[in-house]
Amino acid sequence: MLKGLKVLELASIGSSNVCCHLLKDYGATITRILNPQSAFVDHTLNAEKTTLSLDLRESPDKIKMMELCKTSDVLLDPFRPKCLDRLGFSPAILHRLNPRLILARISGYGNVDDRQDKDYYMRPGHDINYLAETGLLWQFTGETCSRPIPPASMIAEMAGGVYTTAFGIMMALYEREKTGNGKIVDVSIADGVSYVSSQFLASRQVSQRTSTASFSSALWPDLTKQCANLLDGGAPFYRTYETKDKKYVAVGAIEPHFYANLLKELGVPPATAPQMDRVAWPRICALFSGIFITETREYWINQKNLVQSACVSPVWSPEEAIANRPPHTMRPMRFSVSPLSGGSKDKNFSVQVPSKCPVLLDFPPEDR
Repeated sequence: MLKGLKVLELASIGSSNVCCHLLKDYGATITRILNPQSAFVDHTLNAEKTTLSLDLRESPDKIKMMELCKTSDVLLDPFRPKCLDRLGFSPAILHRLNPRLILARISGYGNVDDRQDKDYYMRPGHDINYLAETGLLWQFTGETCSRPIPPASMIAEMAGGVYTTAFGIMMALYEREKTGNGKIVDVSIADGVSYVSSQFLASRQVSQRTSTASFSSALWPDLTKQCANLLDGGAPFYRTYETKDKKYVAVGAIEPHFYANLLKELGVPPATAPQMDRVAWPRICALFSGIFITETREYWINQKNLVQSACVSPVWSPEEAIANRPPHTMRPMRFSVSPLSGGSKDKNFSVQVPSKCPVLLDFPPEDR
């Protein structure tokens, strides 16, 4: 799909590395520019990338970088605002070098112009900071609902950074087909994760303005508490339960027919467990907990009707997930650690990573 697309990746950690991995999976050619002085760079997803060691503060390497920019389609800048400008690669200079070049900038809070609060936009940050400032980290609490716990999967970096940037690049490429000129794709990770959380943020506001009997109201009946609402683990039909072997299953039986199936498979009389009676939720949670704890996780996930008709899933560790995923959803990836990429000696081995998603398919021939 992206064969022939030439991307320059300025090596860093987080969003930029994964975004270029995504583009590479769909056919783009990635040239990774590694600062030889950098001690903290992500090397985990660099299979099939070409890595060049260039110090952009030095004239010979700067000239090499300019030549690369002249023949590339995309330059991915993961640095804080104005960093690339100080190295002599401002947007104006890049556009003069190559009017078709797309500059994709990923930063925590967006880039700066004279009208913006520079103290806000120039701050450093990581996933935990972006989730915290967009109101999303507040929801990530444990069973005790004590302090927010950041998700290790880096939701803000991935959803707000990687996919927002990739989508922006696709839009810029489409626009370039019409105008012949590149664009600046400016991505704020904080804004990106907030944007993809629009439904979550809007639903909390809508719930306070609708009938108490409506589904919208049931989503967030108490905005002041965690683990008390439908989507944060407060509802008995949308939460995790411990099993006999101290593992967990996840229940997502939101729709009434799934909930009815759940009650049937657990042997719970419907009259004793009204789904949308929030006052009864703690009691029903305790009831379900008492049932799930009597058998192992393996037992529950082998109950076909429970899994197929009531949205019950095993809670797997990352290693268990890799081992249990259908074969077509995983693939081996050659992993290399070399002196150039931060290792002390050469090592080559394979790791398991998810297959690319989405998959583009041709329409089938017309039925005759």
